[in-house]
Amino acid sequence: MKVVADTMLWVSFSVSHDGFRHRLIETAHRQRVRFFVSDYILHELQTTLLINFDRTPHFVALAKQAVQRRAKTVALPIPRSGWVIGDPDDDPIIHTCLVAKADYLVTADRQVLELGQIEDVRIIRENEFADLLGFR
Repeated sequence: MKVVADTMLWVSFSVSHDGFRHRLIETAHRQRVRFFVSDYILHELQTTLLINFDRTPHFVALAKQAVQRRAKTVALPIPRSGWVIGDPDDDPIIHTCLVAKADYLVTADRQVLELGQIEDVRIIRENEFADLLGFR
């Protein structure tokens, strides 16, 4: 199974080691789910941790390394857009899924969830992902 987790899942993974999202990602990793990220997602992770969560640059570097140990980084060649009309900042996340040929995008973003599916990528909530893994 190939999965792109949106930035907020990685943020939660990084800041709450006993939280649901952290345990979910660890369980998926142990089950050999193949996670993918892009430089866009990693940059968004860094920015969010620094600005919104007031984390130190050292913490942010360690968080980024933890994500990179669990997810393969794919390059986004030519910028594409137009998928998420209400929030074009989410388009690179969709693009990451398509480049990675992911099966799923796991997100809590309502505008992205409304898309349901883009090409072969099914867009699901984290609880649906947990169900797929048999995790609870």
